[in-house]
Amino acid sequence: MVAMPHRIADNNRVRQLRLLGLTEEGFSKESFEHEFDTLAQLAVLTTAAPMAGVSLVDENDVWLVGRSGIDDNRFPRSESFCSSVVDLDASFEVVDTFQDSDFLDLAIVKDLGVRFYCGVPLRLATGTVVGALFVLDYEARRLDQDQRQALSLLAAQAVVLLERRRKDVLWLRIQTVLGEHNGSAQPTLQASAIEAALELSCDLLGADLGVWTDRVSGLDIVAGDVSLITPHRQLDQKLAEAPAMGGLDEKTLAGTDPTTNQLHYSGARIHTRRQMRGTLSFSRHRAQPLDQGIDRSYVDLLARYLSELFEGQELASARDALAQQNDDAAWLNERLLTANEDLRRFARCVVEELGLPLRAVEEQLGSLAGFVDVMGSDPKKR
Repeated sequence: MVAMPHRIADNNRVRQLRLLGLTEEGFSKESFEHEFDTLAQLAVLTTAAPMAGVSLVDENDVWLVGRSGIDDNRFPRSESFCSSVVDLDASFEVVDTFQDSDFLDLAIVKDLGVRFYCGVPLRLATGTVVGALFVLDYEARRLDQDQRQALSLLAAQAVVLLERRRKDVLWLRIQTVLGEHNGSAQPTLQASAIEAALELSCDLLGADLGVWTDRVSGLDIVAGDVSLITPHRQLDQKLAEAPAMGGLDEKTLAGTDPTTNQLHYSGARIHTRRQMRGTLSFSRHRAQPLDQGIDRSYVDLLARYLSELFEGQELASARDALAQQNDDAAWLNERLLTANEDLRRFARCVVEELGLPLRAVEEQLGSLAGFVDVMGSDPKKR
């Protein structure tokens, strides 16, 4: 069965909401910044509406992470206007709910007498609409052009706050899976950790596929939709041949590669001071209704982060190798000293117990490296 578009959109939205703090219990209002309440208050002042909110919409509920003039912070999705904003993927206005049969039976209309709604979508950098900034009124009305523009600007600011939160959560998770918080001075990058980091990055970028290739270890890790792998690999090859420290995306290709007609792509090279380690890249189906490509700045940032980790790992390996050489040298020196001491004891036994002349013993043992005249040069000691 082919998934319906609205179900795909729901799945994408839930992925993003989890990065924003969605749990099985929903959202904790206390975990969100007071700035969201401030944005709702500004919406009230700008439009002269008695109620406003900043909503996030999951599969079943609408959560208000910012509100003004509204007591509850959770509503069933089926009883919410904001569900229409995310379903339509656009701004949505109801001039008079009493005259609109689609909303006349909503509890917020029947019980509270709400007659007007206007909501602006909260669209993340991935293109996913996760909620709305909205106003409500008890009177039927229309917003003028300036008021609509003001709501759009406030919604844009809400998205800035959401993106900041999303990236902070992601970076913490990436650092955790890569071992930054395991108490070790220098983490060892395991394949499972890289795969987990790719999956988290796909969530942040809204990417369908993430690929990491390490030329040194030979590891090639793929996370996501492998149906994109063939055109993705073609662009990865171009990335590997790019100038040192260079990156690649559809903008740098400027439409010269027909592969970019099939997907959104962004990749970067992973370098240490010694060598080019490999490539990191992400892609997404162009069939999705998105206005922008994959965030190149984030891909570059993650590549630099991985480069630093690999740099530290290489330095740690070189340090350990040098330390091992020093340990081996110390062990060998100790063994030589022990061997010489054994030879001294053996020579003393020959001289003292068997009564053989020391000169004869020296002639037999003198070819051994490190042999020392245990009796010294004083004839009286011979």
